[in-house]
Amino acid sequence: ISPVGNIFDLQMKMQSGTMLALEDHFMMFEGKALPEDGTISLVDCGITDGAVIVLDPRPVAIRVENVEEDGTISLVDCGITDGAVIVLDPRPVAIRVENVDGTTVEISISPKESVDAVLEKLVNEHGIPVKEKNQTLYMGDDPLDDPDAVLESCGIQGGELLFLDDPDITFEVIVVPGGQSSTVNMKLSEALYYLKKKIQEEHEIPFRSQGLVIEGKNDLSATNPETTLEECGFAEDDILVVENVPDIIMEIRINDTDGKKKKDLISIKVKHFYTVESLQLQLHQDFKIPRNEQVLKYEGKDLDDPFQTFKALGIGGGSIIDLHPWHIFVKTEKEESLPVVLSPDSTVADLQLKIATDYEIPIKRQALSLNGESIDADPEISFDSCGIKYGVTVDLKKLKKDKKVDDDVVKKAKKRESTKKRDSTLKSPKSKKRESVKKRESLKSPKSKKRDSVKKKSDKK
Repeated sequence: ISPVGNIFDLQMKMQSGTMLALEDHFMMFEGKALPEDGTISLVDCGITDGAVIVLDPRPVAIRVENVEEDGTISLVDCGITDGAVIVLDPRPVAIRVENVDGTTVEISISPKESVDAVLEKLVNEHGIPVKEKNQTLYMGDDPLDDPDAVLESCGIQGGELLFLDDPDITFEVIVVPGGQSSTVNMKLSEALYYLKKKIQEEHEIPFRSQGLVIEGKNDLSATNPETTLEECGFAEDDILVVENVPDIIMEIRINDTDGKKKKDLISIKVKHFYTVESLQLQLHQDFKIPRNEQVLKYEGKDLDDPFQTFKALGIGGGSIIDLHPWHIFVKTEKEESLPVVLSPDSTVADLQLKIATDYEIPIKRQALSLNGESIDADPEISFDSCGIKYGVTVDLKKLKKDKKVDDDVVKKAKKRESTKKRDSTLKSPKSKKRESVKKRESLKSPKSKKRDSVKKKSDKK
């Protein structure tokens, strides 16, 4: 064979020369099996002129189930012939592994396998990146940190529950100004919340006032406390710079739907690293204004990115943020633009009811459309599904009166009038006389009423 050939070329030559099924054999060179990859060159395998390649039959594992119950099965029925290789393979056992997120997976493995084989199965069968994250297996409180240790020798049996855990990392915390420092040892799977609690306890910096920056990496001041240290980008020997950030005071101006009538300003204490979302939560908590009904503007621009910090937006102490209620406009046939305040979670039926309540236009006489397309009056249709968003204008056409409805109104009015007449005929002479006196009294002028009052007082004296 050519010295520049590869393993595949060698297999073809041997196949034609020996007439053996090479897939049933290992090609051995100097006691080691040649790689399965046929593109690797012979030179890379160390094969030179005069080399000896040994064909070694691949072992076949044979297992007969329930041998204790049926030991009469013949070897022929099992396919065992002269020269067959029988491998004694321990039965695999099922063990459970609890991941760092609390989920549990089950793997089947031989007790003769190693700890490293367990990690390989977790990677290949369950997609858990244990080696990438340098995670360690634990049996109780004991780490299985020797990858070559055999499960059987570690005392691991079927049904055993093992635990995966992240490695500890150590980093330094430096407080500025002042330069106070401390060393922190935590796991990458722990939340930022616990780090901030440690800083609060050790350096007496309030939780909400902590400005956190991993030196040369990320600013974590506005990061959600539930984020893990791994997601924050922490690594071994990092330096975390901590600052006690002072409050800034901004003003919230609550606007009406016309944008002109403005109420008194509301002062709110915040930090420059707070986000728009944190302000929305504060307004919801302090003033009971639902987040989805808040429309915030600064210098005429919408603050619609909840994750932007005030520092990034250029908002500082003394800045005024306008808060508008969530509303839309209804345009009538007379070109009137009627503001309607609703929640963005409302339905078309809610809109019709609001128009009827605020502007006395009966629901049955409302025909609504948006951008020329009619809006179905189905009470289940939400604003989102029909394209109604903050500030849009919905056209309203007033339908003609329904004759049937008008007839019903007339009938009810006649019935009320008839009831009044009937009640008057059933009244006693005394009650009629009292009503007549009351009626005369009501018709008197103010002067005559005053004279009557003076007369009554003199009579009493």
